[in-house]
Amino acid sequence: MDKHPASGSHPPPPPADSGYERRDANVRTLTFLLAGLLGVTLVAMLLMIPLFRHFAAVEARNQPAPSTLAGVRPLLPPEPRLEPMPFDELRRLRAREEEILDSYAWVDRKEGIVRVPIERAIELTARRGLPAETPASPPSREGEKR
Repeated sequence: MDKHPASGSHPPPPPADSGYERRDANVRTLTFLLAGLLGVTLVAMLLMIPLFRHFAAVEARNQPAPSTLAGVRPLLPPEPRLEPMPFDELRRLRAREEEILDSYAWVDRKEGIVRVPIERAIELTARRGLPAETPASPPSREGEKR
């Protein structure tokens, strides 16, 4: 038997100066193929823009008119609305609370009820003590069996 296969069954070996095996892949052909694929993809994407605009226009024409029962929307949403600057609102609220806690004012002039600063109220309460609670008599239970 012949140890060497017949010529023509295998391709000739590549030249030593090529740097890679040319018989597995042709780089030039693959590069052109990739460039062509990218070009076709870009052209298809560019053609989609007018197509989508056409579909949007057709859909806008086919939309029914809004119901007259819906009415006209007000410019502002109903209460409670979101605060545009919540921390500013909080600062103003805290400033009003501090003013109430730190100032004298009439609560009810007819009854003689005044508001005093919180520090002064603490001093007065510490000096005078809390008012004693009078025990209330338990309510009578009529109709109860003995």
